Amino acid sequence: MIGCRKPRLWQAALLLCLAVAAGARAEPPKQLATGEMANFVFLKAPQPTPEVSFVDGENRPLGLERFRGKVLLINFWATWCAPCRKEMKELDDLQRQLGGAKFEVLAISADRQGPSVIDAFYDEVGIKHLAKYNDASMKTHRAFKSLGLPTTVLLDHQGQEIGRLVGPAIWNAKEALALVGHYVAAVP
Repeated sequence: MIGCRKPRLWQAALLLCLAVAAGARAEPPKQLATGEMANFVFLKAPQPTPEVSFVDGENRPLGLERFRGKVLLINFWATWCAPCRKEMKELDDLQRQLGGAKFEVLAISADRQGPSVIDAFYDEVGIKHLAKYNDASMKTHRAFKSLGLPTTVLLDHQGQEIGRLVGPAIWNAKEALALVGHYVAAVP
């Protein structure tokens, strides 16, 4: 009779651990939305992202599946958008500080002229760490239900949206590093 209780106790303990873990995952760390990240809006729970297609700096099509396993900070911007232009150096610095196997900033331009305009802008302001991505059709922008430029969306390493910030931010501020770093630290 005692032998029958042990499996049940282990099962109960396992279920309790899973419930606590699920609750912790469902509740976003809202304390990270302070300072420069005060306008970051967390979703109630991570949400799947739409299938999208955009091009790289060589005009080759790609989608988000290429980046699976990485935390992504997707920034929708354009060279003609003054607030976008201002935050690009900070996004470049964020990529320099945290970019690598676990994290990448995807700065997806909405410029209709394509990658050549992005090349000129990157050269003009000294962007060195961000790859060039473009979606002249703005289909990716619309698929993410973005309301304007700039809009920045944070995805976890499973490709699910965590939340977003509409408008400009200082993306290399300590609060931004803490917010993004929290999710990068969770990558196995």
